[in-house]
Amino acid sequence: MVTQQEGKQIKIYFTGDIHSNIPYSIDLVEKMFDFKKDKSSVLIDAGDFFQGSPFFNIFGGNPEKKIYKELYDISIPGNHGFKIAKSLRNKANIVNANIYMGDEPVFRQFQILKRQGMKIGFVGIISKEAFDAIEMKERKGLQFKDPILVFESLVPKLRSKVDAVILVSHSGVEYDKKISREIKGVDVIISSHCHSSFKKNDKLNTKMIKAPEMGMGFGEINIDNKFAIGLKIYKINNKSKLFNKKNLLFFNRYLKKYYQGMSPVVLLVDSNFSNKYDNRKALCKYISGRVGKYFNSDICVINYFCLRDVFKQGNVTKEDVYRIAPLETKLVKFATDIKEFNEIISGIRRETKSSLCMYKNINDGKHLQIITTEYLFNNYFRDCLKDKKYKQVIDLVEFISKYLFKK
Repeated sequence: MVTQQEGKQIKIYFTGDIHSNIPYSIDLVEKMFDFKKDKSSVLIDAGDFFQGSPFFNIFGGNPEKKIYKELYDISIPGNHGFKIAKSLRNKANIVNANIYMGDEPVFRQFQILKRQGMKIGFVGIISKEAFDAIEMKERKGLQFKDPILVFESLVPKLRSKVDAVILVSHSGVEYDKKISREIKGVDVIISSHCHSSFKKNDKLNTKMIKAPEMGMGFGEINIDNKFAIGLKIYKINNKSKLFNKKNLLFFNRYLKKYYQGMSPVVLLVDSNFSNKYDNRKALCKYISGRVGKYFNSDICVINYFCLRDVFKQGNVTKEDVYRIAPLETKLVKFATDIKEFNEIISGIRRETKSSLCMYKNINDGKHLQIITTEYLFNNYFRDCLKDKKYKQVIDLVEFISKYLFKK
């Protein structure tokens, strides 16, 4: 180990789950670029930097690439925007230890950075649940390996080369708590993926920290010369509408187009509706029923995780609808029978099953017309239905905007 100078420390700043929400993260992005001026700092993104907001739906992630490449010293791929992260793996320090193609890891498994005379090793992982959430066409030909097994073989080699190990995990809070109990040799786990936080009474064997999602804040890890580690979370009140920093002015032309395109009012919501459907699951159940009835289907199944917010009373703009359903959710229709349908549903893992919102109006159990999301079909129905095909019927944003309240 290198002998440290008194008073020296490393500051690690990180974000996670920004989901291309740049129009509402401007103050955060500018603050992170300020941190980058300090050569003793390290800037990290914990996955899902791209995709999951209307801004991405309009511009496809291209404007954000410049920020991503210039800002972060280390980043990991998430389930959203995976194709972009994969395309940038030779142009940015993107690390992941447990996504493979054949016998070779797709990304660099770890990266060692030296700051203030200290060497810090950064390892990236993704959970099976998050890996399965990558669009099927984007993960075709790739293999998932158990991150705990990979990590156990990797850490001894890495630990001998560094002063501290940071695990950057796109796995979700519950899985990261499991990791903290089962692995050794890690100083801090940076968690992301699930938009939830740790509880004060969580029993953890390893220090863990998670940044606020959607650009609402950042996390900070301090490591001093005696390797004492401090953790802090900061929330940002993003008020700016345009960038002021010279290197970010190019982005403003995209922001202006975005604000202009998102302003039209498409719905009017009264207080009765906003009060009754004031959480995502309740709203998803209502939408499932409306979709099922509108398209005259026997069953409609939608995962409420595809909704990120609920309606507020008053005028609803196009931007508001995208804010509620930002994930390019395509609804598809296919045919099966009740026995086959029930077998598929019973095989869905518990955490996903608990998030399903289902409308049923079954008259004939032998000839069911079912509507679901393209994601659910590809990940749970396709293999069981063999040669059966689906037909795309509508995008969820379009349905909400045009038909949600239509009689």
